[in-house]
Amino acid sequence: MRLILYGVNHKTATVSIRECMSMSEKDKELFYDDASKITEIDGAVVLSTCNRTEFYFSANNYHAAKDQIKKMITEYSGYSYEQINQHLYFKKDGDLVRHLFSVTSGLDSMVLGETQILGQVQEAYREAIELKSTNNLLNKLFQHAIMTSKLIRNNTYIDRRPVSVSTTAIDLAKKNIKNFAESKALVIGAGKNSELALKYLINNGITDITITNRTHEKAENLARKHGCKTVSFSDYEAYLNSVQIVVSSTSAPGLVVKKETAKNGLSKNTGQVTFIDLAVPRDIDPDLAFLENVSVIDLDVINQEVEGNIKKRIIEAEKARVILHSESRKFMKWKDSLVVVPVIVDLREKADHIKAKELDKAFRRMGDISDRERHIIETMASNIVNTFLHSASENIKDIDVKDGMLSAYVLKKLFELDNLEISLDRSIFENEEKVAN
Repeated sequence: MRLILYGVNHKTATVSIRECMSMSEKDKELFYDDASKITEIDGAVVLSTCNRTEFYFSANNYHAAKDQIKKMITEYSGYSYEQINQHLYFKKDGDLVRHLFSVTSGLDSMVLGETQILGQVQEAYREAIELKSTNNLLNKLFQHAIMTSKLIRNNTYIDRRPVSVSTTAIDLAKKNIKNFAESKALVIGAGKNSELALKYLINNGITDITITNRTHEKAENLARKHGCKTVSFSDYEAYLNSVQIVVSSTSAPGLVVKKETAKNGLSKNTGQVTFIDLAVPRDIDPDLAFLENVSVIDLDVINQEVEGNIKKRIIEAEKARVILHSESRKFMKWKDSLVVVPVIVDLREKADHIKAKELDKAFRRMGDISDRERHIIETMASNIVNTFLHSASENIKDIDVKDGMLSAYVLKKLFELDNLEISLDRSIFENEEKVAN
């Protein structure tokens, strides 16, 4: 049984190509149905996100399956194979396993270590199970990939240092404020960055959040979406006397919060106030930082922290890869053993059959013997068979797929194991291919 992968991602294909390759739930249902009709394919799982579409297959006939898979992918993409081939990558067996483990752990993502991909892999696998498109090999593969991702996240800090601007900004603010979850926050602006910061405030336990925006309707819409309050843009400065966090991200051409107009409200605030400026040009007057109990976090500070966190994630990624390679080797050892286990089982059955036949002949020749003598002879015969097969059974644990396939083939021929259908798949002796072909 072979593992085959074809895919495109943000590294190999433009957005337009990825759009054509992406698959909805309905598309997957049709794709799985078509795959089930191809005798060379035993199972399939499709992973489709905004940054990648990958087709994982379990195949019983390597070369024939590859041809059928390329034809299917071409038909679903709407392009000719020549057009999409330059964007496709191909992986098989061990290379495929390492790739999936890397993808699931966020090591192959646009944002190193991001966690969303784990949920997306879990969802893709769940869909394939529901549509009865997987088999035992793919089930083991995806279960091991998900387990490995969790193992990496539990044993490294790959996902614990923020690398987005909004989340990094809020994490910096947390260092300035005690009892962060009990803080009151004011968000100025209702755009994408403001909403990202708002979500992260909520995720950190803050429930008292007020939103303001020059277009009040946009503030109202955002507030309703997240269960927050609003204040008109002309009145927001009055809130500065009671908040601990102010986040601003507008498209204003100049300063929105100026020192001279803000200091009156701030003078009545008895606590520490942290301003977070996510705008270019700046929204927050940097001179506010000279006021007592006031700090300003701007994009220069945030970007410096982000760069540091990225470097730390790269270090953690090396630790993650050690775990990844260890787990991929475990999986491949299990998969490789599948090649020879049936041979050992059949060999044992044949040995037991020969043992029983020879014992019967011997007992008939010996005439009357006691039960004790019969037991001694039977035990001796069983020990001979078990001793002979023991080393073979133990060595399976360390066998390589290339040696395993060859060993299985040789054993079949040497011992005339006619019950087994084994052919020597010469593709396992080829180097891992780096491109689709």
